[in-house]
Amino acid sequence: MGVGTPVHVPVIGKLKKPIFRVICCRSSKQLQRFWIKLMRQINFLLIFSLCLALVLFGLENTQSVSIRIIDGIQVKAPLAIALILAMWLGAVIAWLFNLWTRFINFIGTRKMVGQIRSKDEQIRQLEDDIQQYKIEIEQKQFLLSASDPMGDNPLLD
Repeated sequence: MGVGTPVHVPVIGKLKKPIFRVICCRSSKQLQRFWIKLMRQINFLLIFSLCLALVLFGLENTQSVSIRIIDGIQVKAPLAIALILAMWLGAVIAWLFNLWTRFINFIGTRKMVGQIRSKDEQIRQLEDDIQQYKIEIEQKQFLLSASDPMGDNPLLD
C-alpha cells in the first residue's frame, strides 16, 4: 500500500440511519416551509381559541359596572366590555414597549454596523500596506541578488 491508496473496510451488518439524518437531509427551504405552515396553524388555533373564549366570557358577564377614569368622570359599561378594553389597553402598551425595544436595538445595530465598517476599512488599509511591504521586500531582494552575482551574500539566506 502506497501513500494515498484508498483502504476499503468491510461493513459488518446493516447500519441503521439515525432519525435526525432524515430531518437534516431535507433542504433548508423545505424545512422552512414546514415550520411556516406549522406556525400558521398554531397561530390560527391560538387566535380562534382566544376569540371563542372572549365571546363566551362576554355572554356570561353582562352585569353593568362603573369605571372611574378620573375623579368626577365615571362610565358605566358591561363587565365583559370593561375587561376586554383593559386587555386591549395592555396589548397596546406591550406593542408600544415592543416598538421601543426594536428602536433601541436598531440604534445599537446601526452603531455596530458603523464600527464594523470602520474596522473593515482599517483592515483593507492594513492589507494594502502589507501588499506594499511585500512588493518593497521583493524589490530589495531582487536588488541584493543582482548586486551579488557570486551568491555569497549572507542576507539572502
